[in-house]
Amino acid sequence: MRPTRQLKIITSHVEVLTDLQKQVDELLNYIKSVTQKAVLWIDEKENSLSFMEINQFLADETNACIQKCLKITSENQDLLHTTGKDDKSNSSLNHISVGSSLDGFGYQTLVAKLDELDRNISFLKESSQKNEENCTNLSTLYESLNTVSKKHSRKLKNMKHKLEDQEKQSATFIKKQEADVNNNTLKFNEIWGELTNASEFLHRKTESFSAKISEMELKLINMTNTVDPLNQNFEDVSATITRSIMLIEPMIQENAQNNISFQQQISTIDSKIQDMSSQLETLSVSADKSTAVTSIAFNARVKDESIDLSLNKDHILTCFDGVMYNIGHCYNPETGIFTAPCDGFYLCSIMVDVNVDENLQFGIKRKAKSSGKEFLLATTHTKTKDSMVCDVGIVDMFKDDQLFVKPHRNHNKVRLSTYSHFMCILINKY
Repeated sequence: MRPTRQLKIITSHVEVLTDLQKQVDELLNYIKSVTQKAVLWIDEKENSLSFMEINQFLADETNACIQKCLKITSENQDLLHTTGKDDKSNSSLNHISVGSSLDGFGYQTLVAKLDELDRNISFLKESSQKNEENCTNLSTLYESLNTVSKKHSRKLKNMKHKLEDQEKQSATFIKKQEADVNNNTLKFNEIWGELTNASEFLHRKTESFSAKISEMELKLINMTNTVDPLNQNFEDVSATITRSIMLIEPMIQENAQNNISFQQQISTIDSKIQDMSSQLETLSVSADKSTAVTSIAFNARVKDESIDLSLNKDHILTCFDGVMYNIGHCYNPETGIFTAPCDGFYLCSIMVDVNVDENLQFGIKRKAKSSGKEFLLATTHTKTKDSMVCDVGIVDMFKDDQLFVKPHRNHNKVRLSTYSHFMCILINKY
């Protein structure tokens, strides 16, 4: 069994190394945690700290780690110094113990103890070398941490300069903003004054409009009171008109039947006119052959039956403006006058279709150039609406005598249909 003193010394070395290992492990774990926190901030996984805060945190922790390293180094150097003194006393004790043992236990036992002592010394040397290596590593770590701290210090100085520049820019920007705010305030006050004036003007106008609206409402009430009796009268008139329509409808039906008969009469008269025209043409041809005179004839009808005529017994009718033929060009549709180109016998005719139930008469008249007197040659007489009448006459005319149509009396708003004709033909020249 080893001596108690030796075991105590070796045990103290082991305890020192174990304690040193614990301190170094704790320091390394602490450095690792600080480094991980910095890496998380760089990877933007940790956003609870700003740049200034994380920078200050790393600087503080770096200084703290360096202080811990220095503390561990100083404490271990003291322990090594104390342990060295113990080793010298132990060696003297070992000499004493060996001397006494040589006498009592023999040479082999002494050799075994010396071998064990050599192994312990080798272990202590190895432990001392490891401690020196750890101290060297700690020194290197201290230097690297010091370098990092200096870099961070420079960065902090740069950041301070940038912050100062930003503060200056912010101050300039704030001054500019204040100036803009003052200008905007002045403009706002001006606009507000204008809006106030406009509001007062609108208020006055609104009051004026309100008064006018009230006046209009009173007028509307008065008009309503006036219109109500008119509505009642309108209803009475409507009822009267309805009754009148019921009475007139049978008359309208009867007139429709009469119109059918009138249309039949008109067709018959048209056929007669066509026959007469053909006869006149035949007579004209025969007269031309017998007397060898130039053909003179015209046929004119009412062109527009929608025109209301105002009849005057002293005025010539000019409504026969639809010239169907005008041989010799002796008829003027604008004046309604036929002028005889030569002496001779002329066949003239008039056919009238009116749209009023009035006693109307139309006559063909000749005006002698020599005396200026008018002579009635043919006349028509109608009393009912949509009735058609016709008359034919032969007249002895001299050159430049005039032939035209006149009404026998005055009448307003008379319409002649397109079946109304005025015609004349030279049948014999002498």
